Amino acid sequence: RIRSTGIGWSTIFFLTMIKDHENIGYNAIHKTIPDSLTMSLDTLRHNVQLIRKFLNEWAETQLSPDHFDTWVARGKRIKLVGVPDEEKSGNTKVHLFLDSVDFRMTGKSSTSKKSHEWSYKEDGPAQRYQSICDGSGVVQFLFGPYSPKLYDGHWLQLMAPTL
Repeated sequence: RIRSTGIGWSTIFFLTMIKDHENIGYNAIHKTIPDSLTMSLDTLRHNVQLIRKFLNEWAETQLSPDHFDTWVARGKRIKLVGVPDEEKSGNTKVHLFLDSVDFRMTGKSSTSKKSHEWSYKEDGPAQRYQSICDGSGVVQFLFGPYSPKLYDGHWLQLMAPTL
């Protein structure tokens, strides 16, 4: 439950977005709050974590994969260089696209480059997600988080039974 303050939940949401987008700490974001709005650093931290939990639960409800025939139709619109458009049967060969993306970890500014959390893409601690998109770029599936040290090919081997 969000702790009662002089600030509404929409402002807490906005502060959470700024904190994560700008990758700044709780102390820095707390200093931006006017003195007329009383909120302790602990309350800010608590409320930001609740907003993140809410957003995570909401995001999980937003992915609803389309049907296979929709993927095929969208895949037919994509022209890939060096890849045959169709098999001998006339079916499109490519329906979905896989890509990994790293997101910096909030609240953790650094770690050893040997750590399983280190991402060379982000030049700092991060978590990796694998997205599967259709031919229109619509995310159909999202897997993660997992270690940025895990290569995409190894992830595919591990996930082969699921995929």
